[in-house]
Amino acid sequence: MIDFISSVTDVATNEIQIENIITEEAGAYYENQKSAEEVADIIQSRVSLYLSENS
Repeated sequence: MIDFISSVTDVATNEIQIENIITEEAGAYYENQKSAEEVADIIQSRVSLYLSENS
């Protein structure tokens, strides 16, 4: 997933912020600190909050 995100070259400001959220939270999964489901829930929550505050 990270390789895909890194390969995208044409992004808007909102998308960069969402990418940052994903990157920050995905680390906990790859370091075996949280399950994929926990990380997905956190990412969804943070992105929803970000979008509601910035739309």
